[in-house]
Amino acid sequence: MKRMYSLIAVIALVSITAMLLLTPSNASSQAKSAAVKGFVIPDSINKIAQKSCIACHAEGGKAMALAHVNLSKWDTYTADKQISKAADMCKQVTKGAMPPKGFKASHPDAVLTEKQVKTFCTWANSLK
Repeated sequence: MKRMYSLIAVIALVSITAMLLLTPSNASSQAKSAAVKGFVIPDSINKIAQKSCIACHAEGGKAMALAHVNLSKWDTYTADKQISKAADMCKQVTKGAMPPKGFKASHPDAVLTEKQVKTFCTWANSLK
């Protein structure tokens, strides 16, 4: 009888250990999910960004542009930082500073329409 309890205890211990090692709730998985916070960029904004921003403000982009905002790392920014970056982006596209003149000259299709600026700023203001 004692041997049976020992065998059950060993099986239970092995089972629990296996479950802990095989489940996605280990420390690295928890760290990754903890890093995902803040706001997801919606498709309507992604379309605008793909056309007018990503060339400079994503991995492989211009160093100075990446220093201001790196859209490839958006998910790593805190919610407060995302709000601040989105508000600054709205300000820059509203006054026509972004995309910059040189980029607009060589990529005339990257110029945001009034509707796109409004869409972008509506999204940015909704984060507050």
